[in-house]
Amino acid sequence: MFKVRFFDRAPRVLVVTLPVISLLLLSTVAGAQPVSAQGVVAAIPVSSAPVGVAINTSTNRIYVANNGSSNVSVIDGNTNTVIATIPVGNQPIGVAVNSSTNRIYVTNHLSNNVSVIDGNTNTVVATVPVSGGPVGISVNPATNRIYVAAGQDNGDVYVIDGITNTTTAIVHGMFTPYGVGVNASTNRICVANNDDGNVFIIDGTNNTYSSVPVSFRPIGVSVNASTNRIYVACEVSNTAQVIDGVSNTRIAIVPVGSRPYGVAVDASTNRIYVTNTDSNNVSIIDGLSSTLVATLPIGNQPHGVAVNASTGLIYLCSTGDNRVYVLGYTPTVTSVDPASGNQGQSLSVKITGTDLMYATSVSFGSGITVNGYVVNNATGITANIMIATDAVPGTRNISVTTPAGAGTKSAGFTVNESTAFIATTPQGSSMQSITPPPPMQLPSISVQSASLSTVKVAPGVPVTVTARVTNTGAVNGSTRLTLYVNGQEESSQGVTVSSGSNMPVTFTMTRNEPGTYSVYIGGVNAGSFVVDQFADPNMILYISGALLGLAFVTGLIFILKRRQPGH
Repeated sequence: MFKVRFFDRAPRVLVVTLPVISLLLLSTVAGAQPVSAQGVVAAIPVSSAPVGVAINTSTNRIYVANNGSSNVSVIDGNTNTVIATIPVGNQPIGVAVNSSTNRIYVTNHLSNNVSVIDGNTNTVVATVPVSGGPVGISVNPATNRIYVAAGQDNGDVYVIDGITNTTTAIVHGMFTPYGVGVNASTNRICVANNDDGNVFIIDGTNNTYSSVPVSFRPIGVSVNASTNRIYVACEVSNTAQVIDGVSNTRIAIVPVGSRPYGVAVDASTNRIYVTNTDSNNVSIIDGLSSTLVATLPIGNQPHGVAVNASTGLIYLCSTGDNRVYVLGYTPTVTSVDPASGNQGQSLSVKITGTDLMYATSVSFGSGITVNGYVVNNATGITANIMIATDAVPGTRNISVTTPAGAGTKSAGFTVNESTAFIATTPQGSSMQSITPPPPMQLPSISVQSASLSTVKVAPGVPVTVTARVTNTGAVNGSTRLTLYVNGQEESSQGVTVSSGSNMPVTFTMTRNEPGTYSVYIGGVNAGSFVVDQFADPNMILYISGALLGLAFVTGLIFILKRRQPGH
């Protein structure tokens, strides 16, 4: 029996009756803490019946599996337009991306194979046979392994090598596996066992597994690697269920809409998104409290959903109206400290608000230059500003822009006129105005660029981050640079830069756990690197040496046995 869940109903005409304006309404659940305003950033037409979606955060490309037209739409995340359409196999369902290799993997349900797409050329470069009607798929970028749920017939999960595009293992014993999620940090693969009512946790090192009971018909799976929580959509019980990845036990059940399907996690905000196919909406869950905080009406029969970790935008497949909706949280600015400054003054200003994590620009209005800023977290930004000597006194609007929009605090900052010195002459004489001294010359230090020494290392191997720091101010100055890895402060160091010059500043770090690590320094993205246990160039020598040693010992034993009487 054909088991693609959204097609097992009687055919019906799909009519979109909601105008776009209705999509912007956010329905907050009674008793829950409200989240900041979220809306539709774009509605992108694609091919027939889009189901699966995945994102390459390095290239800002979005890949959509169109089940009804047997192709993949490629969306440019900068322009929200389809830039390519790639033919694949029959009835594609799942799609996964390895951002490190720029390879895209698509499960073709009726063709019983996986299409491998080169993201540079937008062409299929390989086809990997997979029996049993493949559906869900996910990638571990740290090991370059692809995991495919192909369980309509046999209940198997195929393990594909991303280098050779061949199947290296098949994990048996499941019953209709469907959704797949990967925790690259722990090398654990989570598979929704749809007809058995459990989730299988596979150890990527040896392909052994254990099971965690959940409600009947789990279908979509996603993992928050930062918290090691696993989120499962259970389509019959209309719930999202939360599993602790340390103890492998279910710790929460969250009611959502009717017939949930897709699950996506934003690790930066710890929000979880669950698409509800029959309710035509998406449920938003707070990962800290495991509670439903909002429900957003969206499209017709929403299915696949994914979060862009670089921009914070959410991409959602609306199967019924052949569109991909782009959702995002508009930032807010609530306060600025200090809230005023004088003409010619340089200040470090703290901005407080909500959903500031993905800020792309900060503005203080006319006459004020923002030399640089650092996003501290989702609620705070520290900006270095310079008020021009001829800036017009008065209030300014403070704005923070993200890919989802701009948040503004009206009259949030005030420019004060520099104070003039007044001297008095002896009694009876007239008052004299004395010209104030020129403003004090100040340094203006910022990070112009940052880079990594490598993009892939073995565990424990140092990675060097180099930042180019420039002082465009009129005098020498000092500042402190902070290195952030995956949003967490790693280390900091002071630096002194002469006026009009630039200099390199280096940080060194190591990681022992396999995974992908994004690096920022001084508010500038240095890129990301992958810790891969197979990246050690001496690994082949170690293995070869071990095999030669084993062969030598085996041969020696054979010779000794031959010399014994009777042989």
